Amino acid sequence: LLSRGQATGGPTTLTEEEQRYIQLVGEGCRDQELVERLETDERALESMASGVLRKLRLSSFQELVEYAGAQKWFSGQEGTDAAR
Repeated sequence: LLSRGQATGGPTTLTEEEQRYIQLVGEGCRDQELVERLETDERALESMASGVLRKLRLSSFQELVEYAGAQKWFSGQEGTDAAR
């Protein structure tokens, strides 16, 4: 799993929408559900995903899933509160 040090971007560089995206990824949401819950379209979702990976200096969606889990980016956990 990725540690805080491995993902050298950080929550402070993320928009609220990007933070929500990571939270939903951490909860196990995938493409269509992400589109619906973020009230966006597939093209915008792909752009957001690329931006989040770039900001966090991650190379894959799997790394993002690991990051979300390691940072507790899911409902009711401290990661989402600390990032705000």
